Amino acid sequence: MYLNASIVHERVKGLVQSGVMSLPEDLVIRVYLTSTRSLKREVADTAMAADLKNILLRLEMPQFVWCADLATPTEYAASETSGRVILDATAGTYERDPWIMWHDQGTIAYKDVGRGAKVEVRIEPYALYRNNLKEIAAC
Repeated sequence: MYLNASIVHERVKGLVQSGVMSLPEDLVIRVYLTSTRSLKREVADTAMAADLKNILLRLEMPQFVWCADLATPTEYAASETSGRVILDATAGTYERDPWIMWHDQGTIAYKDVGRGAKVEVRIEPYALYRNNLKEIAAC
């Protein structure tokens, strides 16, 4: 893996600020590294828009990916997200196009066999990715 968390955060922030995604200004960006297998297992068990689920489950990805869940403070407090960005964890630091997929509440953009694809669809907030990021209760 070549991209570190701070670089991923800055790149996601840049994507958000570019205006390509339709998101509110007050936003929580939660960055994490995960295996594609764990991400797809979690997606399969999460209630989310059918089009988004289908794309995520069939999308070709490297073994490890960086993800950023994007949420309003209210959504985040409810453990929900309404946007996600996925980047190739094996991309080089200066690689121009590490994006695998991103979505906001109305658009899913992704790489499909090396070419860009876009789907317009309504996406309601869904559960944040937890897997190994679950909270531990105090004893």
